[in-house]
Amino acid sequence: MFAYTGDEFTALLFEFKTQIAQYLQTLSHTSLRTLADLIAFDNAHCVQELVYYGQEIFELAETEGDLSDPAYIAARSHATSAARAGIDGAMARDDLDAIVAPHLTNSTGPAVAGYPNFSMPVGIRSSGRPAGMLMYGSFLDEPQLLAMAYDLEQELNARQQPQFLGSIIPIPNAGLCTGPHQPQGKAHLPHGRIF
Repeated sequence: MFAYTGDEFTALLFEFKTQIAQYLQTLSHTSLRTLADLIAFDNAHCVQELVYYGQEIFELAETEGDLSDPAYIAARSHATSAARAGIDGAMARDDLDAIVAPHLTNSTGPAVAGYPNFSMPVGIRSSGRPAGMLMYGSFLDEPQLLAMAYDLEQELNARQQPQFLGSIIPIPNAGLCTGPHQPQGKAHLPHGRIF
């Protein structure tokens, strides 16, 4: 089913369930208040809501407890410690000011560590799509990272005005709306129909 494992994923499931409920409580234009409500809504509106992906992560998160659960506390503590040790160790071992990686790599490490991490444009690929990079550091490195990113951005001058290079790609059918979730209506983007 999923290759997701580890303490960082476990902690993410607990946090997502809690934080999505907190966010939904702030909304006045919907009656959805919990992750269970979102799952039910997606199932009831499968063709519109589950066009690209299923909601397996939602369903996994729904089975977790709250942020006082000892399983969450242990997973979060271990994941944070491991991420910080990895980043701090690499930076100290190689005397680095920052870690730089292609944009398409995983940014889980700095996110779990609670360390600064940002993405910036560095050019345009031959396909016409933007290329980017991640830059991250250690605790309280934000000022140094921003300065380095600004210098690099000025040197590369990679920013280009976006272009409309063709029509909208038709929405795929992920094949998720079968059985009790029979398609009704046409698939659409959040801001309007495209068919």
